[in-house]
Amino acid sequence: ATVFITTFLNRALWAVGIHGGNVVGSIANPIWTQMTAANQIAMEAGESLPYMFTSVFYDNYIWTGLAPLAAVMIFSKSKRIKALGVLALPAALFNIGEPLIFGLPIMMNPLMMIPFVLGYMAVAVVAVILTTLGILPVPVLSAPWILPAPIKTFMATSGNIPAVLFVIVTWIILGLVFYPFVKAMERNDLKEEKAALEEGKQE
Repeated sequence: ATVFITTFLNRALWAVGIHGGNVVGSIANPIWTQMTAANQIAMEAGESLPYMFTSVFYDNYIWTGLAPLAAVMIFSKSKRIKALGVLALPAALFNIGEPLIFGLPIMMNPLMMIPFVLGYMAVAVVAVILTTLGILPVPVLSAPWILPAPIKTFMATSGNIPAVLFVIVTWIILGLVFYPFVKAMERNDLKEEKAALEEGKQE
């Protein structure tokens, strides 16, 4: 339950104009830091890990960036959305989502809030289930947050291939979740572009 509440608060706060990571982290980071340290000590000693859902878990299995959204945007018929997707993709690959959060925007946008919150909630549910069942390993090692998600997860799980595949598959799923909402924005943009063009001709 803690994972789902944390995931929801992080995404929902971002969606309404508040830095979700800072708000949630200010409360949870002191606890997560101790849990991560305990896991690393246990791993070095060859013992079972005392904690499963640390900050390293979130960073590698849930907060995997907005690259799927940027990739979908690149194929948009809307000039604005396509251009923003091209510009935002390099940053999104390195977990920098602000160009999309503020530029698309996701923040204060009722339409994009839906996939932004629910998409990552779905990822959290699957990640918790697969990790609890032992299909995915518990990530223990801290890797720089700015690394592309698959590389970061590869390092955090000591090179576990199923973990990397999980990130790639969830990227595909997130892309599919974002797609219909991007198309809805595209339709609105195309109407505005057409209206502006007709207005220009009249002048």
